[in-house]
Amino acid sequence: MSSMKVLGKALGTAYDVVIAGAGIMGLHTAYQLIRRDPKLSIAVLEKSSGIGSGSTGYSSALLRCFYTKDEMMTMSMGGLNVHKNWGEYLQLEDPAAKMHKIPILWLVNGPSQEAEASASRLIHAGMNASLLSAHDVQRRFPLFVDDVMEMNPSGQYFCEEDTGYFDPASALIDLRERLSREGDHVTFVPNAKVSHITMEEGTDGAGLRNVRGVHVDGFGEVTAGRVVNSAGPWAEMLNKSSGIEHKWNINPVRIQALYKNSPEIVTTREYEEGQLPTVLDTFNNVYFRPQFGSGQLLIGTADPEEEKELVVDPDATDVGSIDDDRRLRYLTAAHNRIPALKPVGRLSAFSSWYTVNFDDAHPIVGPLDGYNNLLLAMGFSGHGFKIAPMVGSMLAQSITSATLPTFDNKQSNFLSPMRDVIGGVAISVLA
Repeated sequence: MSSMKVLGKALGTAYDVVIAGAGIMGLHTAYQLIRRDPKLSIAVLEKSSGIGSGSTGYSSALLRCFYTKDEMMTMSMGGLNVHKNWGEYLQLEDPAAKMHKIPILWLVNGPSQEAEASASRLIHAGMNASLLSAHDVQRRFPLFVDDVMEMNPSGQYFCEEDTGYFDPASALIDLRERLSREGDHVTFVPNAKVSHITMEEGTDGAGLRNVRGVHVDGFGEVTAGRVVNSAGPWAEMLNKSSGIEHKWNINPVRIQALYKNSPEIVTTREYEEGQLPTVLDTFNNVYFRPQFGSGQLLIGTADPEEEKELVVDPDATDVGSIDDDRRLRYLTAAHNRIPALKPVGRLSAFSSWYTVNFDDAHPIVGPLDGYNNLLLAMGFSGHGFKIAPMVGSMLAQSITSATLPTFDNKQSNFLSPMRDVIGGVAISVLA
């Protein structure tokens, strides 16, 4: 039996909590646990050689707060507060990550009353939001003024003012750095593929199966008081290999996006003057946001039909390419919106994954009925990064029963795996 080593420590055979997956969910969960009980022993097991090899590493990390459901808005606002106060949250004096504050403009193809209602909901929730006419958009964001005026000159749109985006890779680096300061209490182990979750034979007196731990390829069993499955696109594969059943239709799907070098519009001046927002465009079913610092424009899909390409094995995904027709659609939409965008410029295309809940586009988070000591965090449907600190809080509360005065959220059953399907929501990243 090998002794997997990391940071001078060996993977042990027993922990209070084992977390499968070292993406943004797994690391926030480990940190929220340590915030509550520094004496816990926690192992974070990652199948790849480093952090961020799944959905997190490819995330647009957009910190929007508008959602169809108020509960998701509340969670997103909690996540936004964490990202605005990142150093305080992690107790790091000089974190690698920081929030880039830029507005989010919603160009919604619908009646003006919808924009009014959306802005009103944001304001009522405590967010800074603006209702904009086409002329307001023209004055404030002149880079794509003509197109907006032509598409709906009498329309109204809304803008989230105090939001922005984050760098997901730097966020993971900061979280791992913070967790490394906990000494032997937190062990991060790369190249530790969890093949299945182990259980006791039969059921207990209440008819529940008792989760015992996990089996790591090349190592053996690691026992745990609690097991958290936060394995992202691989989470359902892990459930199936373990014989774990739930009622939800959750599957990874292929998502395609690209970066376009656009130094002619993505500049420090545009950033400082707020002239280039993130745009969520339901006329063209795309989103785009500037990547200040690198002078790039990130373009991705907001079309629900393009969020249905099922992935059988995430490891077989060609992450370094996108389809030719998708590339053309994205670039055409961006050029239509931003006349100043030059047709030349290096492109960096990639494919990654959303893990979509095809029943209601909301994740399942928390203990699973029928099993002792098992918690799930999966099915985030493209919403995961922004709410990850609050998801970690929810899981940590379930395990420790402890709440905190800061960077916490009120525990609820809204995302419970045992809830009913949430109605009135489109199966889309803009749900």
